[in-house]
Amino acid sequence: MLSKVRSLAIKAEASEGVAETLAAADATLKVFDARFQPVVEFDDRMPNRATLTVLRSVAKEAFGEFSFSFEMKGEDGTVDSVPAWGKVNQGAGWKQVVTGATNVIWTPSDLLHTASEVPSYSVEGFVDGISRKMRGARVTSWALSMDSAGRLMCTVTMRGVLVGKTDVDTAVLVPVFSTELPPIWGQGTADISGLNLKVRTWTAELALESGPRWDPTFEHGVQSIRLNNRAPITGTIDPEFTLVATKSWRSIMQNNTVQDMKLILGTAGGRRITIDQNFAQFKQVGDADRDGDLIGDINYMLTGEENGAADEMQITKD
Repeated sequence: MLSKVRSLAIKAEASEGVAETLAAADATLKVFDARFQPVVEFDDRMPNRATLTVLRSVAKEAFGEFSFSFEMKGEDGTVDSVPAWGKVNQGAGWKQVVTGATNVIWTPSDLLHTASEVPSYSVEGFVDGISRKMRGARVTSWALSMDSAGRLMCTVTMRGVLVGKTDVDTAVLVPVFSTELPPIWGQGTADISGLNLKVRTWTAELALESGPRWDPTFEHGVQSIRLNNRAPITGTIDPEFTLVATKSWRSIMQNNTVQDMKLILGTAGGRRITIDQNFAQFKQVGDADRDGDLIGDINYMLTGEENGAADEMQITKD
């Protein structure tokens, strides 16, 4: 069996925790470095008797995790069509809004227990002859990374409840993929509060708290994995340092000054991705070297206003 021969199907569930039947049309997201890990809990049996030897444990709840990366890009040249990766964002607690003939926007959701905003998913991974399937799944870790002249990549882990107690012999799904090439940073801009930066890398990570939704009427006693909280979005950037008169990096940190950061990739017409990070607070401003240039080793955290409703981060496809 070949590790690289894989496909991954993801489908929103009509009823939370009830497994969907997945087909090639649900596997149109190109995934990279896909991996599966079962997570089975056991009840250990150590009775009092005439020997210290333990008895066989009993398998209880059984979860699964699929981890993979994907390219965040426009896919068909239509400004208001949802790309294949949109459902993964929703599973990570991003509210999705489609504005007809204009754009698709994702912002962090505060309604993590609302299935219409953060659906549960059935996920099935196919690898060269077998499949592993889970239901009631949501994204439990989500991270963006961008490298100069490279692609915008998102790496996630989806956790769900395993379906059945064995893998299934079946062929790999063969979907029809988008032929759209991803834009590279060489076709975009990086901006911090109006200053166009010479940046090589930019990262953002959304940490999510999750847990099982217990229900004894479901297999393994669990209906689904629910998101219960989200930590602040954090990340890193590495701009070339400038004179203080241009940008006083350390004073921004020590004076609690927030910055508006923006990343734009690709061109309009359904192929552009814009990431707006509002109210970015610098938490570390250190020195580093890049081929002899002095650069900033900057860690940031996205915040909000005390009385405002502005989303700390917005992803727009248009």
